[in-house]
Amino acid sequence: MMKNDKSINNNGCSVCANGKENYTTFRPAHHPNQPFYKYDYRHTDGELFSTVAATLSECRNRRDKWLERRRKMYKLFIGFRKLGEFDSILEAKQFADNSGLTGIFSLRGEEYFDSWYATKKCITMKTTITDINGTSIEVTDLNKAIEQCELCKDSPYKMSSGQTIGENHRYMLSQLEKLKHLK
Repeated sequence: MMKNDKSINNNGCSVCANGKENYTTFRPAHHPNQPFYKYDYRHTDGELFSTVAATLSECRNRRDKWLERRRKMYKLFIGFRKLGEFDSILEAKQFADNSGLTGIFSLRGEEYFDSWYATKKCITMKTTITDINGTSIEVTDLNKAIEQCELCKDSPYKMSSGQTIGENHRYMLSQLEKLKHLK
């Protein structure tokens, strides 16, 4: 632990060492009679937690909650880019699968690690959806069909059935998006 009445950063970057905490007090203009704590904690893996609170114990309580939540989370990366944090391995892997990204994915948890290479997916399947009038439409390229429906979903032009082309494409788009989530 380190208390520093000056700055706990250098040029705006925290100087907190891995596995350590730094804090300093200050008095903001809107509360000149009450000291506040600016608190940094850097996890042993280098991730920084930072907060401001009226007491040092509140800062540490927030840090402990962050550490507990962090312990239960799975972090997904592609290369060195963090894509997100997830509550379960399945949720993270589904996100990676649906991201459309290509490269080396890494999934890290407190006592879990997995990595895999994802190639570009070419979805070539045959399935059938219906338009708003019940006419069957064969889909051979899911991504192209979704792209086409996205382009036309706001069209105000009426079809002979009375619905708009936009309503028809939104109806088909909802079916296509369900198919995409099933893959």
